[in-house]
Amino acid sequence: MLKSLLFVFMLCAGPLVSQAVDGRVTSWRLNLHNTKGASPSATIQAIVGVINADVQQVRHNATHVFAQCTGVPSYPIGPWPSNPNVPANALRWYRIPRNPVQAATPTATPLGSIGVLVNGVTVFNPKDAFSYNNQGVWFRNAIIVEGPSFDSALGHPAPMGQYHNHQRSLALAQQMNDNGTHHSPILGFAFDGYPIYGSYGYALANAPGVARRMASSWRTRNITTRTTLPNGTVLPAAQYGPPVSTTYPLGYFIEDFEYVAGLGDLDQFNGRTCVTPDFPAGTYAYFMTIDAAGASAFPYILGTNYRGVVDNVNMGPGTGATPPVGTTLYNPTVVELGAGCAGPGGQLLKLGSNGAATVGNTGFALTLANGPAGGQGFIFLATNTNRLPTPVVGSCVLFLELNSMLAVAGAGLSPLGPIALSASGAGSFPVPIPANAALMNAVVDLQAAFYGTGYAGTSNGLTLHLL
Repeated sequence: MLKSLLFVFMLCAGPLVSQAVDGRVTSWRLNLHNTKGASPSATIQAIVGVINADVQQVRHNATHVFAQCTGVPSYPIGPWPSNPNVPANALRWYRIPRNPVQAATPTATPLGSIGVLVNGVTVFNPKDAFSYNNQGVWFRNAIIVEGPSFDSALGHPAPMGQYHNHQRSLALAQQMNDNGTHHSPILGFAFDGYPIYGSYGYALANAPGVARRMASSWRTRNITTRTTLPNGTVLPAAQYGPPVSTTYPLGYFIEDFEYVAGLGDLDQFNGRTCVTPDFPAGTYAYFMTIDAAGASAFPYILGTNYRGVVDNVNMGPGTGATPPVGTTLYNPTVVELGAGCAGPGGQLLKLGSNGAATVGNTGFALTLANGPAGGQGFIFLATNTNRLPTPVVGSCVLFLELNSMLAVAGAGLSPLGPIALSASGAGSFPVPIPANAALMNAVVDLQAAFYGTGYAGTSNGLTLHLL
């Protein structure tokens, strides 16, 4: 039988508040229950099934955030057709600058890790390790060339065992509910300190509002022969690439793409300066780009260069940057729920549960109370703990531990609802737990806030909208 425990994490004064307003601290997927890695492959399961998944610890000081990660996510990974490598426990610390600075001269993104996702999995740039005729002129696009070896999460392990993504992880996007119904959550951080969001941002860069897909400003070049580079350089015949063909289709090489300022929403680095739910005063941020059909769009995560000054301590092998003495452990206090969130009129808005959550039945239910009389409620899987809409009249955080919630989401039950609310503003939604659910310890939470004439809230695991 699954347990459903409801807690409330009370916002309070002091260091806890300063943590809550900084997405660089709060966005990480902390492993609170020793959840292990998983794989549908028995061979891979034997390896990752003994490794603690996601992020083990987060510490911070005024200048940096330190995240200790194994590099193994909590969603299933593998197998990797034609890739003989296997993942390893890459336990190390990543150091993320809290005050990123734009570089005077952009730094090229290298091979290997260029950033880290909020679950500790690293991200690589679009290149694989080879170029045409080994000349270092026409670099192969990993998405095209290595694509057959990607798993369902669009990741694979490098020769030394480092599991990584060259593009948006479908599994992480599902865990974080990056589906276009709202502004994307932070899915990672580049090593220059700027956040990496999913695929959706506010339509207006300088104001919250309707979210839409962030379009890349890169496109494939209109070429049939490969005799020039994107910047117009005419190559000597010895450095020509192969003509465009079925063997070498357009997009096979990185140099098949060109940046056109203003073509899309993003700049040459695949980012923009904008307001986000985590940074309402604005920040520069990268976005993981997809096309209108949902397929990954070049340059996928970052462009060919970083926008900011890079912290090189995160590069290469080793244990990373161990947090110095005096850093603060990010460990929010969790206490048992005594009351829900107080609304503008003092009423309590809360989530409850009844019934037993048993595999294969519908006895478990999420209950809403004190919503708008006769309205509708919805529960969405969502993102991080500090995505409070503004202005905030009252707030609290509900912390819900629901084993198998990710499996429920994977079964197509996100959003959950609509939930019809009675005259007293109460409603309940039964949550079926599929008989074949891949049960796992999924820790999710809800942050409720109040604004306008309705109610809304967002979180790492649940979003509540009362309409």
